[in-house]
Amino acid sequence: MLPTHRYCQPLSTFEMFQALSIDESTIEYQQSAWERFKNNINCQLNNVNTLNLSLIIRELFYNNIIRSCGLFAHRIIRVQIASPFYTPVYAALASVINRMLSKIGELTAKHLISSFRRTYQENDKTNCLATTTFIGHFVNQNI
Repeated sequence: MLPTHRYCQPLSTFEMFQALSIDESTIEYQQSAWERFKNNINCQLNNVNTLNLSLIIRELFYNNIIRSCGLFAHRIIRVQIASPFYTPVYAALASVINRMLSKIGELTAKHLISSFRRTYQENDKTNCLATTTFIGHFVNQNI
């Protein structure tokens, strides 16, 4: 049985108008924009598969993934640990993004090695195995 991904609900019209009515220089606007951005990255990573990989990559670049490379690196590792069945797809996504922006691929690899060290020291076998598998796919993808 294939693991199911979570459905992310798009913004309603009220939320869109509410976001437009706030002054862009305020802290509240910046916080709400960051939360929307974070949720958008989570939704895209949760919905990625082999069929929509190029569409997800375009969406990530449209939403300015350069601005949040650390968030992307952290979330792709967390999503991969949550659904190890899609590890090759997440590695392919990271590989394509690495070819365009090597900084993000390098940061993801550093986060992944750090996650492996932490799970190994904590003796967390399931997460350690998942991160080891992801590292193996990173090596196969030449990241």
